[in-house]
Amino acid sequence: MKNLLAFSAAALGCFLLALYAAQTRRDSIQEDLWLRTKNALASIPIRNLVISADGREITLRGQVTSERAKRDANLVANHTYGVHTVTNLLEVARANAAIVPPPAAPPTSAATECQEEFNAALRNQQIQFEPSWYAIQPASLPLLDGLVEVARKCPSVKIEISGHTDPIGVLEANIALSKNRAQEVANYLIVKGIPADRLVVVGHGPNKPIADNATPEGMKKNRRIDFNVISR
Repeated sequence: MKNLLAFSAAALGCFLLALYAAQTRRDSIQEDLWLRTKNALASIPIRNLVISADGREITLRGQVTSERAKRDANLVANHTYGVHTVTNLLEVARANAAIVPPPAAPPTSAATECQEEFNAALRNQQIQFEPSWYAIQPASLPLLDGLVEVARKCPSVKIEISGHTDPIGVLEANIALSKNRAQEVANYLIVKGIPADRLVVVGHGPNKPIADNATPEGMKKNRRIDFNVISR
């Protein structure tokens, strides 16, 4: 009986280790795919380019100057090594569209108020993701909806969405995971009507902790998404 229990425990440990390794490798593959696609599209003028990777599927968002540029971007992305499917959501800017000057920088008080509302919304809550992955858990959707409402209240500011992780695992994989999680949050805001050009996505991995990683509670606090109001 003891031998059977020991064998079962060992088998479970091997399975969990293999699962973690597979997830880490998937994160690394997705970051490589995102970087290869971004580099491949460098020669095509695309304004506010956003690249989302889901497995080997790539989604492109942004603005181009012509239908030809949109087709070229689609062709280049499709021929990027590792990409299987491309969803091209690039928008073609109107040739005769009036030039609209950028909005003036918002008053400091408005930006400060907006930042305070983001801080209040996230003070006692965190956006939750699937373990070692960037899919948002359904339980966090009400919190995200609240953050969308805050973003709508201050339409004249840009918002930096930054992802953070604990230090467990490979640094590069954690940075990629944190950026993918931040991008998923940005995508949710975009779907809800927040303009993509108001959002800036960054991934810091474990490099900016706010708590002690020596305890489980500290690591949990460090696995987070921050919203920071920045000037246009």
